[in-house]
Amino acid sequence: MNFAEYLNQCMQQVNCSASELSRESGLSQAVISRYRSSIRVPSLGSEPLSRIIKALAKMSQEREDKPFTEEELTENICEILRDEPGSVVLSSDSLNDILISMNINIKKLSQSISYDPSYLSRIRSGQRRPSNPITFVQGVISYLMDNCDRKQLCETTSRLSGRSSEELAADEELAAALTDLMIRRWDSDPADISAGDNECVLDFVRKLSEFDLDEYIRAIHFDTLRVPTSPVRLPASRVCYGIEDMKQCELDFFRQTVLSRSQESIYMCSDMDMEDMAQDVEFGRKWMFAIAASIKKGLRLNVIHTLDRPLNEMMLGLEAWIPLYMTGQVSSWYLPGSRDKAYSHLHYASGAAALSGECIRGHHDSCRYYLTNNRKEISFYRNYCEGLFDHAKPLMAIFTRENRPRFESFMSNAVSARGSRRMILCAPPLSCISEELLNRILKRNGHTQKGEVLSLAQSEKKQLDTILSSDICAVELCAVSREEFEAHPAALSLSGLFPEHNIFYTYEEYREHLAQAEAYFSRYPQCTLTVTDRPGFRNIRIHILKGRWAMVSKNVSPAIHFVIRHPKLRRAFENMELPVVM
Repeated sequence: MNFAEYLNQCMQQVNCSASELSRESGLSQAVISRYRSSIRVPSLGSEPLSRIIKALAKMSQEREDKPFTEEELTENICEILRDEPGSVVLSSDSLNDILISMNINIKKLSQSISYDPSYLSRIRSGQRRPSNPITFVQGVISYLMDNCDRKQLCETTSRLSGRSSEELAADEELAAALTDLMIRRWDSDPADISAGDNECVLDFVRKLSEFDLDEYIRAIHFDTLRVPTSPVRLPASRVCYGIEDMKQCELDFFRQTVLSRSQESIYMCSDMDMEDMAQDVEFGRKWMFAIAASIKKGLRLNVIHTLDRPLNEMMLGLEAWIPLYMTGQVSSWYLPGSRDKAYSHLHYASGAAALSGECIRGHHDSCRYYLTNNRKEISFYRNYCEGLFDHAKPLMAIFTRENRPRFESFMSNAVSARGSRRMILCAPPLSCISEELLNRILKRNGHTQKGEVLSLAQSEKKQLDTILSSDICAVELCAVSREEFEAHPAALSLSGLFPEHNIFYTYEEYREHLAQAEAYFSRYPQCTLTVTDRPGFRNIRIHILKGRWAMVSKNVSPAIHFVIRHPKLRRAFENMELPVVM
């Protein structure tokens, strides 16, 4: 028996609902839901676990003839958690990645480690946990090292762990790296993030929810921005020193790029400390104008973000890029591993210019920059940047109307991936609506693309049916009051179509769709539904496949989807607690 099963058993014994346990323990219903569905497990000695034990014991004393005590609950739970997340748990996501990458024959693996194939399948999907994760993983690793091509195994482990193949040359290093991938130590990766970290993630989602692209375009005059075509002449090469010269070099790089005839993409990678530059508001305005002019020209920006910094700084940096992400012309990347502690570097390259810089960390005022428009040197620096990007990993995939086929391909693959999921929905999903109700809403709105909307509803229903029939899923759905609805009308969730216009409900239509959604989710025993009347975000849908990615989707026009894979960012979304709005 695992923790989730024991918790559900105790709740049933004391006739306690999730909302009652939430109220009595002071934990949110979302947290209780994730504990009940095995998506999260409390650590031994943690405050959430202590609150649950006290709440269950109190309700047992009030409701049962033979109540159980706090001591009995604590002893039973400790016994369960010793083989579970109190020490270690298996990462089914990493296990699947390795088995799929190595094309492992599951039947032969099952025989080797003495597991029934069907039980192994449930372990891979996250529905079951091995009683002893360490022994299980050791058996899998032994099979891999005895039956797989060593070079391919090293390459796969290197790709998934971020460690070099040279580091994995010795058997013990390879086995240790595989163990680290498949075993998650919960005490070193706590389920709960700090209140400050949680708030900065919420701020990012709020800004995305409230962002109005049309308003932003008008504010910066992007719609009337004209890109000059007269080429600018700069020296073939130029060296500059210090912060002020460096600022001018960056602006000159973009000026040369925008005014040239070249349509080649721009590469940008920098781990320079930006605090002193950020204090110069005028430079910041000119820099953002230069970026806007590059996008207006139609150039694609490939950007390596520096993420080896506190989470709040990471999220603030990403917030500034939201308007640029909306264009669909920006690709975001990161370099795995820690950045150099002593040196800082900058590398920009376009089809018309190249800029490189270096300094000792903490001595930005003593930096040295080199700007060139010499063709041979531009070729060198573009190759240099392309080499950097070969080592980079996608920070996030960004899907807009312009790359809709890529989004549809991602969603098709996402359905077949197995694991624990979490969905945070600001409105009932289109997959739960009846055809009669959908037709009624479309007719009232005079919508001309009825066939496309109906096709999307059928496609999303098929996808969600597949997910909920095989995966553990915690769904958080908001049901707003009439007053809230009248202040902020809800729209159909059509982000999969990337619509140019929103289709709004009446309140009666909204409540009817909500009832259909509740009935739909209740049909799936592996799905835990939490309905709240406290909206966290009005226009955002979040879908998380634990250990793989977190997708943040803006439902209203212009629709956009961010699929976040970076471990630190992804975990922040996995453990995000929605705000309580009174």
